[in-house]
Amino acid sequence: MKNAFALAFLLIPLFAKAQEQGKIVYNEHIDFTIELPPEMQQYAEMMPSEQSTYMDLFYNAEASFYKASPKVETAEENPFEEGDGGFQININMGEGAETYINRPEKLVLRAEDMMGKKFLVVGERQNMQWKILPNTREILGYQCQEASIEMDSTVFTAWFSPQIPFSIGPGEFYGLPGAILAVSTDNGDEKINITAEEIDFANYDNEIVRPEKGKKVSQEEFEVIMRERMEEMEKMYGGDGHESEDGTIRIKVISND
Repeated sequence: MKNAFALAFLLIPLFAKAQEQGKIVYNEHIDFTIELPPEMQQYAEMMPSEQSTYMDLFYNAEASFYKASPKVETAEENPFEEGDGGFQININMGEGAETYINRPEKLVLRAEDMMGKKFLVVGERQNMQWKILPNTREILGYQCQEASIEMDSTVFTAWFSPQIPFSIGPGEFYGLPGAILAVSTDNGDEKINITAEEIDFANYDNEIVRPEKGKKVSQEEFEVIMRERMEEMEKMYGGDGHESEDGTIRIKVISND
């Protein structure tokens, strides 16, 4: 397997020309645990415990754009969507966020829609401190090597392929010498698996859209605004807001009394 991986590096120039642009379809699968207040424990078994979403990554030699895919996987129904037993539970899996990355400009733009208001989170493309590991595996016929990184006290494992010689990946995972085809983490409360399921080396330049709408804020400012909005909802509805460390899962328990 190590010899095969070394051969992949030697073949990079042959692959590069044909793969200067394309689309990678990822499946984002999240297993999670919802902690309900004591008065709602009787509904615990009815709550969803997983969610899957398809995302498209369009890329070329300079930029990439990550957004929700038209390919849909049937989601588990939220039994409290219309309200039940005097309570309403809203579950937001963080869907709808779009990420644009321009490598020459070292620019990262993330378009977010929070409670009906649009934000454009502006940041700089970081020098990600990945640790490349010796393990290898195959994904969709591409030889991949393992790497790991710690972000906000959470360790993520990634698998990247130098056969697709661009420093791209799902969302804001990038910075490896090849496309990231899988990312995973398990912190106990959440288990996240993002895996490439389709790769197409066609011209998708018209799909690489630089977001412009929304109030421009930094990541730090966006986090402050998000906390303030959650606190406002708690005061308004007398409920509890819960949020995962990476902001992926947002849960709101609202009392209708």
